[in-house]
Amino acid sequence: MKILLDNCVDARVARLLTGHEVRTAVETGWERLQNGELLDAASNHFDVFVTVDKNIPYQHSLDRARISILELNTRLSRYHEFVELTPCLPQAIEHTRTHRFVSIRAGCTIELLAPIRTGTP
Repeated sequence: MKILLDNCVDARVARLLTGHEVRTAVETGWERLQNGELLDAASNHFDVFVTVDKNIPYQHSLDRARISILELNTRLSRYHEFVELTPCLPQAIEHTRTHRFVSIRAGCTIELLAPIRTGTP
């Protein structure tokens, strides 16, 4: 999968996402884009957007998002906390195939929001 790390995610997290093509917002030249602008730009080039921003589900319509969002829900957003999530990253990334929003926290607790709907109702 093609994965973009949000500006607020430590770039070293890319090393934890083995087996995927991972870029940072800085590497793509999008470091000045914020919120919806960054999500819109990412949706044209990436499959998953990784963030620590806990407000995304409240700021954006997840049902209409064109990219899946993986939230690394940690207490302080420190690198060692991201490393602790490593065992559950493969499963969380797999869930982004069926859900627009996946949140993971310590203990490999995974929350799934906004299932991707196929076809018409």
